[in-house]
Amino acid sequence: MPVQKHVVIIAAAGGNVEVHPLKQWLRDHPDIAPGLDPNMSTSHQLRNALRKMGWAMEQSPSEVRLIEPGVKGTSQAVQRSAIRRQPSQRSSVEYKQMVGRALELLRDGLIPFVERELAARIGPEWLRRLDAARERALPRTSGGRVAWDSQALLKVMIDNWQSVFRLSLRHLERSWSSELLDIRNRFAHEQPFNSEDTHRALDTAQRLLIAVSAPRQAAEVEGMKAELLRSIYGVQG
Repeated sequence: MPVQKHVVIIAAAGGNVEVHPLKQWLRDHPDIAPGLDPNMSTSHQLRNALRKMGWAMEQSPSEVRLIEPGVKGTSQAVQRSAIRRQPSQRSSVEYKQMVGRALELLRDGLIPFVERELAARIGPEWLRRLDAARERALPRTSGGRVAWDSQALLKVMIDNWQSVFRLSLRHLERSWSSELLDIRNRFAHEQPFNSEDTHRALDTAQRLLIAVSAPRQAAEVEGMKAELLRSIYGVQG
């Protein structure tokens, strides 16, 4: 039996509806189901919570729709939306390419933040101290600078959280760093990514980039996320 996508249907202007991925929409609207963490709850738990709050539910072989109270003519409106969106099918290779690009942007956005925080909290000897605490020194470029990759940056942030990075970031950002390190390791070990995995990777990367004040990289990841959502659901991210 194919895996069903879970989406929410909410009212839009002009009698239209908007279709959004269930978990992502609830992450963006935490006040809708207080006490439920979309990151830790299953789609079935989330949909049951919405149904208790008066949301209707429709099912098809490929999709479960949670319908906002007050939305009328849902099936017809969704059919009109489906005609407009015409979702495309992406391959696992394309998903992995998107994750790889997000990791590159994450690297570029983290480098100035990480180096700035290390220098501010540890001092000019920060690189020597990092090397001393590692089994192998961080790789260098021909010019003597650290040849950072996303794995090294995230690992340095996690390993030096208490002494350096917790002073400028919240615990939430530490959770995102750990999640992104797991994503990077999956990417490096050639594990497959589906549409939901890819969207989660892009979303978490964008959130961490915003937190470290890397707006250019965050904006590019946001564009990739919107493109992905259009291809799957025909909606804006």
